[in-house]
Amino acid sequence: MADFIAPTARAVFLCFHVANAEAGTVHLVRVFDAIRPEAYPHTQPIICVVVQFSDGLGEVPVSVQVIRLPDDPDEEPRLVIETEPTSVLFESRLQLHRLVLRLSNCTFPEPGNYAVEVYVRDECVGDALIRLHPVEEF
Repeated sequence: MADFIAPTARAVFLCFHVANAEAGTVHLVRVFDAIRPEAYPHTQPIICVVVQFSDGLGEVPVSVQVIRLPDDPDEEPRLVIETEPTSVLFESRLQLHRLVLRLSNCTFPEPGNYAVEVYVRDECVGDALIRLHPVEEF
């Protein structure tokens, strides 16, 4: 039996920088869903994964996985990177949490479609997709 209630990911955004502002607001800088590298493998220095959670309760372990989605239905998805879990405390089911998880030096081996998946323990609760364009594509 779980010692927490898994929250719902209301939104998942990818951006290159998050700046705090006044009164609890944040500025997402350069929100994206595609990257156009000059060469492969491509290492992205920083990806900020911004998640807004609700409806959780207790100490919740949250992690992120970046998955290379297959081009062929017979292929399996491939794990690119996985973060260590971080804990988020929900004191009430009505509490909202905004979490910023920073992926440093994430290397994409090839062009294609990738999913950035947000996990609570072993359950994917939200995701965002990234398209890595081929070098020659304009």
